[in-house]
Amino acid sequence: MWFVEAGLDKVGRIQADGTISEFPGSPLLGDLNALGFDTNGSVWIAGTNSHYVARMRQNGDLKVIELPYDGDSPPQLPWGSQSIVLAGDGSVWISESQWPIVRVDKNGSISRVAVPGPVLSLVVGPDGDPRYIIGMNLDPTMALVTLHPDGSTASVSISPRYETSEPLAHEILGSDGALWSAGYHWFYRVALDGSLKRYWIPGDNPEPASFAQRDGGPIWAIGQESWSIVLWKLVLADK
Repeated sequence: MWFVEAGLDKVGRIQADGTISEFPGSPLLGDLNALGFDTNGSVWIAGTNSHYVARMRQNGDLKVIELPYDGDSPPQLPWGSQSIVLAGDGSVWISESQWPIVRVDKNGSISRVAVPGPVLSLVVGPDGDPRYIIGMNLDPTMALVTLHPDGSTASVSISPRYETSEPLAHEILGSDGALWSAGYHWFYRVALDGSLKRYWIPGDNPEPASFAQRDGGPIWAIGQESWSIVLWKLVLADK
């Protein structure tokens, strides 16, 4: 398992026997907050307040890459890169909360895909194409967007709409073929046709923040409730 240490400029790896290794990052990357993998087993890392990403090999060798941008000077955004995913064609996609999405193909060529609003996270669908949710629940433009390898996009409207102004974020592709997300007190399931269901989370202001799933089993979510760290288990019976 790989992880980043925000504020410490380090990338870590935990092996199956519990051995922990740490590798230095780069000050160009800002505060590290995202990682992903490519077909060669290399780790891609990114951070806040930076227009750079980096590729780290298994031995810790690091290559820093400058991302393309518009204008006379690179932006320095406080949220920074949000997610890094590997598409079915082997390309790496990087979402930035207020930048165009960046695609790095298997040959290292970098391109940008313009998006109409903030992209908080990316998820690779069952067809190998990345997807993201744009808009908030009360926004008439709320949609599930698919990114194709040629840079084109396709979107479907999400419905029904619920009376909340929070965006859907931190998505994961469930074994049921749908995107799962969360917000205050709710888990959300977005099917690929855009149909939306939600499931109430009891407790004192529960807020899931991250998801994980292994081998088609239940989805695990981790977050906080009343300043405590909480773990939730979702058994995907709705297929």
